[in-house]
Amino acid sequence: MLPDLQALRFLDERPVKEQDHEAAIAWFRGGWEEEQKVVQAHREREQEILRGHVSTLRRLQEEHRQKVKLALDRIAKENAKREATGTFQNSSERELAAKTLCQKVTQAWLGGSGSVQACGTQEQKTDAAATKAHATSCHAETCEPYEAAFFRAKSTEPAAAEAGVSQPS
Repeated sequence: MLPDLQALRFLDERPVKEQDHEAAIAWFRGGWEEEQKVVQAHREREQEILRGHVSTLRRLQEEHRQKVKLALDRIAKENAKREATGTFQNSSERELAAKTLCQKVTQAWLGGSGSVQACGTQEQKTDAAATKAHATSCHAETCEPYEAAFFRAKSTEPAAAEAGVSQPS
């Protein structure tokens, strides 16, 4: 009777699982021993599927570890190469290098001018060539705004003096 019922269902209208249906057919053919063989075969198939999934997961994890290791090695090599050659990868590194250059130029200029700091009122001796060079090498995005404005004003002093325009101090 059970082998003939392909659409076998429980009393609450849930369909019977394929595994349970096959176990019922096995019981009909050979009794309890045959049913246990079918149930054991289903368990073994499910375990084999799970082992396959676990091995796939482990393989993917190992591949990911290798990719991360290669990426970290590549980044370390690029950083070492960048430090050796002085080239930079992203804009923040370029900004940092430009700001460092700006500070070096400022310090070199201050060493020749006798001033303690580049901005403020302590400027006593101005070297138009140095201020103009600094103003062209120092961009508003790399220096503080007041430094860039100060050096732009200093670079225009000689032209204003030649034109007879007084500069506010």
